[in-house]
Amino acid sequence: MKNFMLFKWFLNRTITAKVIIVFVASMVLALTISVGRSIWSYQDYNQDVAQRQSAFSLEAIDERLAVQRESSLNYVLQLSKTAGIINALEVNSSGYLKSVVRDYAAYTDLDFVVITDLAGNVIHQTDSYDQFSGDLSGEKIIQSALAGQKEVGFKATEDNQFFLWAGVPVRGSAGQLLGTISGGYSLSNNALVDMVKSLYDTDVTIFSGDVRTSTTIVQNGERLLGTTLDPAIAEIVLGQKQEYYGKADILGMPYVTAYRPMLDANGESVGLIFAGKSMAATNAQIRNTVIQVVLMAAAILVLFTVLIIFFLRKSLSAPLQRLSQVADAIALGDTDFDIEIASEDEVGKLMGSFQKMTDSIRNQADEADRIAAGDLQVEIKPRSDKDKLAYSMNAVAVMLRTLVAEAERMTEAATAGNLSNRGNVELFQGGYKDIIAGFNRTLDAVIEPL
Repeated sequence: MKNFMLFKWFLNRTITAKVIIVFVASMVLALTISVGRSIWSYQDYNQDVAQRQSAFSLEAIDERLAVQRESSLNYVLQLSKTAGIINALEVNSSGYLKSVVRDYAAYTDLDFVVITDLAGNVIHQTDSYDQFSGDLSGEKIIQSALAGQKEVGFKATEDNQFFLWAGVPVRGSAGQLLGTISGGYSLSNNALVDMVKSLYDTDVTIFSGDVRTSTTIVQNGERLLGTTLDPAIAEIVLGQKQEYYGKADILGMPYVTAYRPMLDANGESVGLIFAGKSMAATNAQIRNTVIQVVLMAAAILVLFTVLIIFFLRKSLSAPLQRLSQVADAIALGDTDFDIEIASEDEVGKLMGSFQKMTDSIRNQADEADRIAAGDLQVEIKPRSDKDKLAYSMNAVAVMLRTLVAEAERMTEAATAGNLSNRGNVELFQGGYKDIIAGFNRTLDAVIEPL
């Protein structure tokens, strides 16, 4: 019912209003579709770019970790072959060992160096990492080194510290096993993630287990350290040891993400690396762009609407109003005017047709005036075989001429004394016939007394 009333309301509007309504509705619909498609395409494009950036960042982290793996292994291999360290272990001099290790370690960029005896007990470490003190015989890295093999892997601790760790055996001058030397890098500082972010403009995080141990993600001015990974993603990356790419919410913020598991020396998932692009800024940019586009489109729409209203009033509404006035005037019998034709379009042609109609009615009125004034020689030329008015007026003129001729014949006969001459009523019909019959009755009344 409401739709019908709305349609009826629309039909009752002026042509100008209808055109404006249709134009505005069409433009709004077109704008909505265009903006919607643009937003969708823009979002899809940005997400694709963000996904590629995240993947590049992930590869950059992995490559950097690979460099650190090789670097840590090379450094500890060099240290294991250093004569001073070998001599210190052979003579079992802890003071000398500390001095030698300090001097040689200064030439490396390792965060820590650890030396154990044959039982896996720490006899020296360069930093006060509690994770590398005491008995390390249960660590895969130390076990492999004591078995005469080199080993590199990751170490995650209960306090969410995360390390890249390489270990090798130390042999004496006679080839005997003296112990192990190991070293590596702390992945719980933010140097690596900050470096990758500066290169690829993506957020980067290293997880110890499912806990963020270093990250570039900042909230309220602080890095989001110690927060945990989404359990669903943790199951895929840590539980199933698979990479994950896709959208994810990180503490309520939309991200396009990439995750990769990090395995220890035993092949177990001990952490993961993350790279992602926040879509919050992009979404805000899209919103701002949409607002700007809508405002600009609205301004253009208003401008075009004003121009169309002006154009329609000049080329359609005003001429149609003039034609309405002309039709009303003709209905009242007024034909004493001319119509100004301002264009050659359909409206102009319609006004030309009205002018022809007005001229025709005026001409026929003039000819009727001549007939009324007694000019019975008027001959109106019909414009077509359907011009009933012209045919009727010609018939009236012919009938009046016949009536006049018959009256003149009767008058001439009466003047000549022939009072028996009568008018031929058979030549006439209706009122004309009554006129001739009246003449005949008058003559009968005149001659009857005679």
